[in-house]
Amino acid sequence: MTHPPVLTFTVSAGRGAPPLRELVIGLPAGLRAGSTRGITLSAVGAPPSFSVRRSGDGFDLRFKRGYRTLRITLTAPAIA
Repeated sequence: MTHPPVLTFTVSAGRGAPPLRELVIGLPAGLRAGSTRGITLSAVGAPPSFSVRRSGDGFDLRFKRGYRTLRITLTAPAIA
């Protein structure tokens, strides 16, 4: 039995840098971009409000406000 792929990572704005307002995600070899569903974000405080679109072999995310640190999880159907 095989499990669906899951990719989780954390990104942070650098010291003295402005908060993150957008993020471009390129997928590692062996993973393909699928639907824009299956993308979850978490941050300190309220859940992040964002828009997402597919871009080549990855995704472009735009946030309604800036965030210092974000945890991103990609699961099926976003990746395969």
